[in-house]
Amino acid sequence: MEFEPYLEQANRESKRFIQRSIVKTRKFWWLVAASTIIALIAAFLIIRYSPKIYSIGAKVMIQNTSEGLDASSLIFGDQLLGNNQDVVNELIIVKSYPILEQTVLEQGQNAHYFRTTTALERIIEIDPKDSPFWLSVEGDWIIEEGLGFDEPLYVEFDESEFTLHLGHDIPAVKAKWGEVFTIEEKTLRLDRNPEFETGETKVDYFFLLHSVEQTVQSYQERIKAELAQEKSSIVSLSLEGALVNREVRFMQSLLDNYLQANLDEKNTGASNTIHFINKELASIKDSLKKIEGRLEVFKSRNQISNLQTEGQRIFEKLLELEEEKAEFQLREKYLSLVDEYLQTEDGSKLVTPASFGIMDPSLNNLIDNLIRVETERNLMGENSESSITVQLTARINELRRTLNNYIENVASSNKIKLNEVSQRMALVERTIEDLPMSEIALMNIERLHKLSESLYLLLLEKKAEAEITKSSNTPDIKVVEAARKMSADPVRPNKKLIYGGFFLLGLALPMLWILLTVYLDNSIRSKEEITAALDTPFMGYIAAASDKPEHYVIEQPKSHLAETFRTLRSNLKYLGNGTGVQTILVSSCFPGEGKTFVSVNLALSVASAGKKVVLIGADLRKPQLQLSFGLDNGLGLSTVLTGKASLKDAVHSSTHGVDVITSGPIPPNPLELLDSQRFTDLLTELKGTYDYVVIDTSPFMLVSDAKVLFHKSDINLIVLRSGVSRRENLELIENTMAEHASCRFGLLLNDHDLSGEYGYHYGKGYAKGYYQE
Repeated sequence: MEFEPYLEQANRESKRFIQRSIVKTRKFWWLVAASTIIALIAAFLIIRYSPKIYSIGAKVMIQNTSEGLDASSLIFGDQLLGNNQDVVNELIIVKSYPILEQTVLEQGQNAHYFRTTTALERIIEIDPKDSPFWLSVEGDWIIEEGLGFDEPLYVEFDESEFTLHLGHDIPAVKAKWGEVFTIEEKTLRLDRNPEFETGETKVDYFFLLHSVEQTVQSYQERIKAELAQEKSSIVSLSLEGALVNREVRFMQSLLDNYLQANLDEKNTGASNTIHFINKELASIKDSLKKIEGRLEVFKSRNQISNLQTEGQRIFEKLLELEEEKAEFQLREKYLSLVDEYLQTEDGSKLVTPASFGIMDPSLNNLIDNLIRVETERNLMGENSESSITVQLTARINELRRTLNNYIENVASSNKIKLNEVSQRMALVERTIEDLPMSEIALMNIERLHKLSESLYLLLLEKKAEAEITKSSNTPDIKVVEAARKMSADPVRPNKKLIYGGFFLLGLALPMLWILLTVYLDNSIRSKEEITAALDTPFMGYIAAASDKPEHYVIEQPKSHLAETFRTLRSNLKYLGNGTGVQTILVSSCFPGEGKTFVSVNLALSVASAGKKVVLIGADLRKPQLQLSFGLDNGLGLSTVLTGKASLKDAVHSSTHGVDVITSGPIPPNPLELLDSQRFTDLLTELKGTYDYVVIDTSPFMLVSDAKVLFHKSDINLIVLRSGVSRRENLELIENTMAEHASCRFGLLLNDHDLSGEYGYHYGKGYAKGYYQE
């Protein structure tokens, strides 16, 4: 298929990337290890010096406050009024601004105490109980918006007095313990902690005072309130902080205030009733005393104590109608009071009609729900913009409209009944005209006295009922678990997470560097990359070495690099089905790939095997060979080819068994000299004298000198240098070999790190012992 070559190429690239990554990881294992160790040390220091943050939690159970169906349920449906809605509301109320503000003020949570440490000069926050002093705020300025201190206030103290510094150096106030002082128009007091024992003298203590609003908002963000389980009525409260005891005290105080607020909400109706009845009782009590005085004076002046039979009958009838009329008047007064409250007052201050003996279930239900919902919204805070508050506001508005309509209807009905009773009383009162004047007067006074007394006793009874109801009420919230530290281990810093994260980071950074450099590395580093691109014999590797003297195989014959040259010598010997080679040309694509180093050491390696070798410096443009042997370049190949010197004069004998012909002075026409018949004849003459002729030539991609010699040698060794030669060179070599298809080529990878080759570690150790003298 057409895409198979691309798939094969992709597989080769993946394999190449993996192999190179493994090789480089082995080479830089120390970097990976060092990075991991440094990362773990950093993790240890972070854990050691980071504040330990613990989780403080509590659980409360919310009882159902919605009982049965009411008028509001007919309006809003069961979704908003079920037990789940009560719990959702409580999740907001427990974090409401009024309750948190009260708790912050009680516990002084807006004041934070700090001290420095002698080690590393760090600053840590301390529990108020561990502070040498306690801060008290005088006056109500602290609850005003935004008031606090932006700068820390340092305290320098002794047994009797203290000096307060704004910042660290500027003294601002000097006073005695417990003495009220003013700073920046703010009134404060510092009290000495009697349980504090003076320790290190080099430790500084200071405090910060934030505004209450800022502190409350901070707790609203930090406190989490959620259901312990789905559809349950148990709420889990949690808070994270470094000062466990302080946060536990705050959480417990918050629970206490929350329970008290819930109880106050339940007692709202009873409290309103008692307050209203007390005002009415005071008024009726004064009227009753006056009436009793009038009755006593009248009886003493008129020498009359009781009504006659007919008068008594009429009196009882009128009294019965009077009580009935009073009931309607009381209802009328209550409806008027409700209407007035709805227009001008907070509905939570209303009094339920049942408290006055008005038996109207619908009206009582509407008033009771309005009181409860408005109290609930008030607990959430005036500035709350949560969706629950919006729902409660909509619910209150609808309840007020429903209540207004209901009151209008009830008031109209009540007025008709009141007029009817008044008409019946008028008929009875006409029969009084036949009675003596004294009995009529006595009857009127006794009627008034009896009516006031009945009303007074009724109010006393209702007050007692309201007080009993108030004292017997309990919160709808039950503390299941008191505030406590949830776990002995801190939630932050998370040791496992930090150690694991830094361990992975320590591994990832060097590995990322290794993978990135491998990915961006376009150089040739392995035999597989060469053989996959070129169908040319691969002659072997030249091992990499930290130091490379020019005559490496002679100076370090037992080295691994020397062994690679011996391997290359053997491969050349048996090249061509055993026919061997005699003339070896060494070249490369570009400079810096090590062709001269290979030429010199190859010649020395062949000579060490007892062969006669001559090494020719055929790079006539940039001669380098003479430097390798420390020879004079005055006579050489160029002088022989131009006829200025004989071959015998140009040959330099070497102590290492290699004769050397240097390149000689740089000629003006190097290409023509190398392509001449004279050079061909020279090679023929040398091959008759020597076993091997090694030619060191110029890079063939820069000049054409080497290309004209390809046809004059038995094999052309193209040197590629690991990590230096680019992969694009393979395409250049392929094109060059295609141009010279009749020539024999071989490829050599120089400066190769054999640590990436299979069996290298075994071979390295084996060779070390094998070649050891």
